[in-house]
Amino acid sequence: MLAGLQAGAVGVPFMPVRGFLGTDYLKVRPEFRVIENPYNPGEPVVVVPAIRPDVALIHGFRADAGGNVLTDPTQDAGLMARASRLTIVTVEEFQEAPLGRGPGFIPALYVGAVAVARGGARPGACPGYYGRDEAEIKAYVGLARTEAGFREYLTRYVLNGVPAQRP
Repeated sequence: MLAGLQAGAVGVPFMPVRGFLGTDYLKVRPEFRVIENPYNPGEPVVVVPAIRPDVALIHGFRADAGGNVLTDPTQDAGLMARASRLTIVTVEEFQEAPLGRGPGFIPALYVGAVAVARGGARPGACPGYYGRDEAEIKAYVGLARTEAGFREYLTRYVLNGVPAQRP
């Protein structure tokens, strides 16, 4: 997936990757192709098609008035934003002053809309703000097995609002 997003982010139709030759990936992913390396004839190389999501939904730490966003630098949110046609970002905090550039910085150029949604990564984690809610994740796994259970989950955890802090 990473190679496909990288291709999408830079606007090329595919990305060559190493390590897939001789694996089952080529059996279960027919869109992965083996071609001849144009720079070393006779050498096979696997190519992965570009991934260009229509919309990316990303949750970040904070945004500034210019639409720049700061996200978890250990995730690939910036890559996802660059590869996507439209990126919508929710954040924990908003600030008027410009954000400093650095790891996890996504320039406004790649952001279509920003909204403050404290707790918006729940039940997942937002490092520095809150951890994963294991109990809610377990509830989701149990309830989402049926349509009625999924509706119950949505009512209980989503439609009734996401608390900013849970004990």
